This record gives sequence, C-alpha cells and structure tokens, in this order.
Amino acid sequence: MPAELPVTWIIGSLLIVGSYASLLLIFFIVLIGRRKNGSNPEQLKISVLIPFKNEGGILEKRIENAKSLQKCNHVLEVIFINDHSTDLTSDQLNDIFKNTSLKLLHLPSDATGKKAAIHFGVHSAIGSWILTSDADTRIDSEVFESLIYKVKPGISCIVLPVRPADDKHVVRALFDLEFIALQAVGLASAKMQLPLLANGAALFFRKETYLEAASQRADWKIPGGDDLFTMFSIARKAGRQAVTAHIDRRAYAEAEFPETLKSLWEQRLRWIQKVPGVGGLWYTSVAWLVLAANVIFVVSWIIAGMAETSNLVWYIAMLKTLPELFILGWAVLYFQRRETAWWIVPGMLIYPFYLTILILSGMFIKPTWK
Repeated sequence: MPAELPVTWIIGSLLIVGSYASLLLIFFIVLIGRRKNGSNPEQLKISVLIPFKNEGGILEKRIENAKSLQKCNHVLEVIFINDHSTDLTSDQLNDIFKNTSLKLLHLPSDATGKKAAIHFGVHSAIGSWILTSDADTRIDSEVFESLIYKVKPGISCIVLPVRPADDKHVVRALFDLEFIALQAVGLASAKMQLPLLANGAALFFRKETYLEAASQRADWKIPGGDDLFTMFSIARKAGRQAVTAHIDRRAYAEAEFPETLKSLWEQRLRWIQKVPGVGGLWYTSVAWLVLAANVIFVVSWIIAGMAETSNLVWYIAMLKTLPELFILGWAVLYFQRRETAWWIVPGMLIYPFYLTILILSGMFIKPTWK
C-alpha cells in the first residue's frame, strides 16, 4: 500500500508552486497593461555598438543592416568592435569596411572578451545613449522611432525585446519557445522596474551612467553576462527605478540562434553559468522560486506511483501550468512565432525535466565561452 506524503511536504509544495503561479500571473498582467510613454523633446544622440569575433560568414549581411541604421534621425554612428577575430585579418576587415561610413575598432591586445569590447566601444562612442547589439542580430530603424519616447528623466537602461529568427527546424522551435518565454518574464519584470533578465543583442543605456557604474563592477573577469551585469550595475548606481522595458510591436531585434542542438545546449549552459555571479535579492529569489517550483513538479511525478498523493500531482500541475500558458501565449503572439505554439503544452511538461538536467549539467560541465 502506498505511503502517505508528509503534510509539511504537501503544504510546502503548494505554497512554493502557488507563489510561482502568482508571480507569473503578475508578470502577465504587467505585459498586457499599458504604460504612458514619456515625451522626448530633445534629439537623442545614439551610438550603436556591435562587438564581434570570428563572424566573417555573416558580417557582410550585418553591415547592410548597419547601413540602414545610419539613416535613422537619432543614430550618430554605428561602431563595430573586433574582438581579436582569427577568421579574417585586421587588413581584410579594414578592406571590408573601407567603402562604408561605419566605424571599425580593433580591441587592444591587452583586452579580450565581449565585455571588454563593449567597454572599449563605449569609451570611443560620441553618443550620449548606447545601443548594444550582436553580429548575428538585425535591428529595424523603427525601433528607434518608438524607443525615443520611452526615454524620460531618471531612466538610464531600457531592455528591448529580442525575437528569434524564423526557423523550420521542429526541435529548435522548442528552444525558441523557451527563449521568448524568458524574454516575456524579463520584460515584465523590467517594466515593473525590478531588473531580472536582459539580452545584449538589444540593450539600450545611458553612456554616462554606464561609465559611472563601471568602476564599481566586480564581474569583469567573469566570462559572459555582458547584458545582465551591465543592467544590474546601472540599477545599483542609479536605483532600480532607472531600469525599464520597451514593449512595442515595432521595437524588437531579431537574432540568429545556433542551428545544431549541440550548439543550442552549449548556449543554454553558458546562460546558466551566469546565475551564481549576478546576485541581488530579487534576481536570486526569482531564480530559486523558479527552480524550486520545477523541481517539485518533477519530484511529484516521480513519486506519484510510490505514495498516496491524494491528487497532489494534478493540483500542482494545474496550478503551475495555467499561468505558464498565459505567458507562453502572450510571447507567441507578441513575437509572431506562431509555429512555436505547437510546443506550448509539450513544452510545459518537458521544461521542468529539461531545467533540472540543465542545472545539474552546469554544475559539472564548463562550456566554452564566446
């Protein structure tokens, strides 16, 4: 006869999963709500920074997009920063950029990595606002036309949405669904002026505040995390109210993601490696709550046949997945990735097991950083 589960475990599980569900519902309400944009009578001065390393295969396509950004009223310059690429020599890169008005900088020999490239680019930029992007990312000029109205006194960092480029690969669509769900959560939290997640493919910040915060950062030797650490350093310097999100259907960047499952998995391992170094009460609390809720979901199904659950598994499943359905539905519609909708129900069942395996893998496998 199956044993009964301890009452404390049952109550604790329902409290944790209930808190997780409540948080997602709050995020959903924030996402569908409207917030009045500020007015911006002054002409913004924007520098676009694009660090790259060994991106010769896609560089020309990105250069064409960068040329279109130069035509925007608010963009003063587009700067590419070469992080010691080995696929093309400095002379070859100089030739590629020779007939353009784009700027090309080469990172000094005593610096390396994306953080260093961005920092070097910020110091060289003439704009008072910086937009960071990636070599595999495309940004439409319409982003700037709507973004400028989000700038108002007290704001120093704006998180922009990043959309995965369309792809016909069925399994990759599951990873894309995961990504846009994380985007939705990060945008909602930033809109609440509680910094949580950001993406360096489209991060907009005030140059002056970035430089003021840079001297207090302790993450320079941590590989990766240029986006999160930049956002959190600005929040520490200027207050969390200095961070917000811009949610507008015309205002997202589009990024190319790895094509193979191995590359996608390695990308996720890199992301998970950032978590311990970020810190902050809100970030840490949300991270642990998400982990705990998903682990409880996994454990509940594992012990379902070994203990008298009194339908606990179904209560937990319904409590956890219903608000997830709202967030995923919003993300699919907002990012116009309707083909990922087929993965919503399977994804909600797979994700807790996937996340558990990913975290365990991250404890023992150290991925190669870009």
